[in-house]
Parts: sequence; structure tokens; C-alpha cells
Amino acid sequence: SNGYTYFDSVHMDCEKISSRYSSDNQLTNRESEILQLIADGKTNKEIANFLQLSRKTVETHRLNIMKKLDVHSGIELIKTALRMGVCTI
Repeated sequence: SNGYTYFDSVHMDCEKISSRYSSDNQLTNRESEILQLIADGKTNKEIANFLQLSRKTVETHRLNIMKKLDVHSGIELIKTALRMGVCTI
């Protein structure tokens, strides 16, 4: 051994995910619902129609979710939802 500790990428991802979902970053019930719909492939317009909200409100929720989960793209948001168990492939 060379004295270095080896962490595989899955372990590192789990560490990042755990820190992202601390109690300070918990999603509201509405945000969780919207994340589920995003993970199911729904557009902002479809989510707005389904939940009887304005599209702007859905966009605001999406931005808040992304901020809380520290993600910066739609793809990263879906990957995070998968890791959280919000959706499956």
C-alpha cells in the first residue's frame, strides 16, 4: 500500500448525496411532488397543468429544488432523483 486511501466513485457519490440532503436542504412536499413529475419526464407546462399551478410557479419550484440539491442542470437533477430513489429506470 502507498499510504493513500482509495474511495471508489460510488462511495464518493454517496458522500456527496448525503451532504446534499442534510436537514437544511430538505424538500417541501410540493417540491418532492414536482421532482417526481420532473423525474417522470414531465415538462414544466405539463406539471403546471397537472397540479393546477402557473408555469412560472413550477419553474420557481424547479430552481429551488436545484438549489437545495446543489445541481446545475436538468440531467444532474434526474441523476440525483434516481439516487434519491424518487424514480427508477
